[in-house]
Amino acid sequence: MNEFAGYNFLSCYDGKTETIFWKNKAVKGETYYLDNDKIKILRQSIPGFDDAYILFNMGYKVEYDWNKVTTHIRKAKPKKLIVFNDDAHTSLDPEYGFAPNLTHEGIVLSDIIKKLKVKDYIIYDCEYNTNIYYEDIPRSKLRYYDIFTQTWVGGGFDDYKPQETFDWKVCCTNKKPDIHRFLAIMHLCDDPSFKGTYHDMPRKPEMMKMISYTNTHQHYQPPQPTFMMLSEEYKSKVDERFQIFTEAYLNNDLFWDSNDHEKISGEDQIKTIEITGNSFLTVVAETLWDTRTQFWSEKTLKPMYMLRPFIILASPGSLSLIRRLGFRTFSQWWDESYDEEVDHGKRFEKVMKIVDDIRSMTDYDLHVLLKEMKSVLDHNRRHAIEELHKVYLI
Repeated sequence: MNEFAGYNFLSCYDGKTETIFWKNKAVKGETYYLDNDKIKILRQSIPGFDDAYILFNMGYKVEYDWNKVTTHIRKAKPKKLIVFNDDAHTSLDPEYGFAPNLTHEGIVLSDIIKKLKVKDYIIYDCEYNTNIYYEDIPRSKLRYYDIFTQTWVGGGFDDYKPQETFDWKVCCTNKKPDIHRFLAIMHLCDDPSFKGTYHDMPRKPEMMKMISYTNTHQHYQPPQPTFMMLSEEYKSKVDERFQIFTEAYLNNDLFWDSNDHEKISGEDQIKTIEITGNSFLTVVAETLWDTRTQFWSEKTLKPMYMLRPFIILASPGSLSLIRRLGFRTFSQWWDESYDEEVDHGKRFEKVMKIVDDIRSMTDYDLHVLLKEMKSVLDHNRRHAIEELHKVYLI
């Protein structure tokens, strides 16, 4: 298990022992995922946690043998099963032969539940509105709950404290390439009041046809590429902006404290919270962009923790999901109707209009705004630390 990196696994927990199924290997008796902190959080949040058999999925793929997992659980004869899908769903290639609306995670978990024949079960998924991804799972059996985001609170974030001043008006930090991240950095990269990171060589042909790599509908009602949905006026500026973006990338202006992007991976990305804390506004380029499900992550949690406002580049309805979880957003200061816009090109341009308005403000005016926002910012940090772990949605 030395190669185990905390991903692509199924974890079974019977109340005493955790067994990890990683690819086609298994290890029993050691805790790789379900530590005492997670157990404490889940006991406070999830009804019946201590009375159920627990199954976690973190990116497990259909090419692995999950029948071993089913056999392992069946031996325990569970009367109640609680399942957690703890990462964004991933799309299937048609070559697997499954229905195109299903996902790796949906297929694996649906099949395990079907074969176990356990009637008393609940699935807690870190995406909202995911019933389409599962096979023969009633919507009544699905809940929304995000363990991964919870675990950042009170963990590494505690090493970073909010500050009153800032050097940049706007920031947007990214590692993995994606169309909404690409376009955001291209829009902003030559502004000295902006701090951004991006770790993949810009390629214009890919940009023009790119559908989000996380998009789970690529083979099921696939969206039009975001670039093609931009206004003609916006697209007319792309050639010039692309050249500026490329020069910034080649000059290493978009790397974060290292020219080796492999060093900016995994939990080390938490350190980009320093950039968040040193900026007025964070443009959060979330994990999902052009899907029909809603999702948020530690990316949005960073500005909350640092007492900073945020705007999200995410799938429609994601800002509404954040409010339903008990957070407050910023409609008092700018137009948040972008969250309701299902046209990805229009949604992107609406967000950039707000960002441009903020970039045009003076540092003094932005400091005044921070003071006006204080009650909202304080609430979000306090809610993230004290209350978020208690919230799940039906």
